[in-house]
Amino acid sequence: MNIALESGAIIRGDGILSAVIRYDLVPVPATLEVTCRLDEGILPHIAEGKTVISGRYDEKYRIVKFGINNLPQTTQGARPFATASFLAILESVHKIAFLQSTATIKDSSSFGTIYRACGATTKVLSDLPVGAFACFAGDHPAKHIARLLQEESAVVAFDGKGIGFYRIADLMQRKPVRVLDTDTTESLTSEFVVRHEVPGLYGRKDIGGIEKGETESVR
Repeated sequence: MNIALESGAIIRGDGILSAVIRYDLVPVPATLEVTCRLDEGILPHIAEGKTVISGRYDEKYRIVKFGINNLPQTTQGARPFATASFLAILESVHKIAFLQSTATIKDSSSFGTIYRACGATTKVLSDLPVGAFACFAGDHPAKHIARLLQEESAVVAFDGKGIGFYRIADLMQRKPVRVLDTDTTESLTSEFVVRHEVPGLYGRKDIGGIEKGETESVR
């Protein structure tokens, strides 16, 4: 995986110990996690607030967390070296993950309008109407957008060109792009384990105690 810095330089492949891009159906739909050699040449370019370009879409990510790993030095052959790690989020929507200095309040709006009002610059490929939305000053929009997505039974998807908002029911009606035939179900046969598993949950009674399944008889 290539990782390009703001200077235009690319982190050498042998300098990257781990690089993972995660795509998910959440308000910030793409993140980048990298662990690399601690190189004085690239150190100024992987600080918090800097941007890097990576991924199959060559998307831009903003670094929001950086740290030098205070672990015993790793060695390659006879040469010891230290490592640094950083976490970056999709640049075009990064502002929805930051605390807002002003309130954003919308009524009878859409997800795309809310994103733009909160500072996102990404292109909206598919939008959905929503009801009321409020994010007050000093709070970050991402958690409120996540709750709104849950209320609308919808998700966010990123495909390199922009983001789209889709209802889960509509996605389930689409033709699958790939079918995985491999059965990944795990099976466990153990009476010993079953007898130790008694369901427990927090109840809604006035005492606020824990509700447990029957424990007196052999299960």
